[in-house]
Amino acid sequence: VLHYQPKVNMRSGEVIGAEALIRWQHPDQGLLAPVEFLPPIAQHPLEVELGRWVIDTALTQIAAWQDAGVDLPVSVNISGFHLQQAGFLDELRALLAAHPNVPRGYLELEVLESSALEDIALVSAVIDASATLGVSFALDDFGTGYSNILMLKSLPARELKIDRIFVKDISENSKNTKIVSTIIDIAHSMNMQVVAEGIETQEQEILLTQMGCGVLQGFLFAKPLPAHKIHELIQQENSIKQKPVVHP
Repeated sequence: VLHYQPKVNMRSGEVIGAEALIRWQHPDQGLLAPVEFLPPIAQHPLEVELGRWVIDTALTQIAAWQDAGVDLPVSVNISGFHLQQAGFLDELRALLAAHPNVPRGYLELEVLESSALEDIALVSAVIDASATLGVSFALDDFGTGYSNILMLKSLPARELKIDRIFVKDISENSKNTKIVSTIIDIAHSMNMQVVAEGIETQEQEILLTQMGCGVLQGFLFAKPLPAHKIHELIQQENSIKQKPVVHP
């Protein structure tokens, strides 16, 4: 099953998107996190099959939200192994065609920085070709691999996600503060949107907003939720905006 974690624009306070996060509803063990079932299928055809299901399910959900009056782009994690398959672009094109009511630009694919480094030329070509289909890319967990400026220059990704490992103790660790500030400055200089994930405290929220990180994601705002809960969250947000201001 897919759960969704909201992304919040700190300038407007609005939920501007959600990341789709896979879970396994195990018949005996309950709801399992990805780390408990994804590693055994890495680099296996089943990983590609599962990735295809995730994209299809996310597109189905975007369309369902649209029908309910909720406009919410969704980002989906994709493995480097899946991304670099020979038929990936044809597969992506077919999935989008199967969901004609999903607006262009409402699907974003997140690829791990380390995966992108495996074949920068191929990944760059796939990102460029996907853009013609209206699909953008984000570099996920940035800073945890062998990040370099050349990679950012070579990969036409629209968004860069700062890993939670840097966010966790950003207020206590001066090195992490400097790293995050530098990442934000570099991304902005390349016209990339920056998203910080793993936000759990208001202190982290304030610091990252002051640094110029416009979009945040984490438990401070909401944990990953089933689709209907996201719908309720958006409806609640809209009802608050529509309430008239009562002056004393």
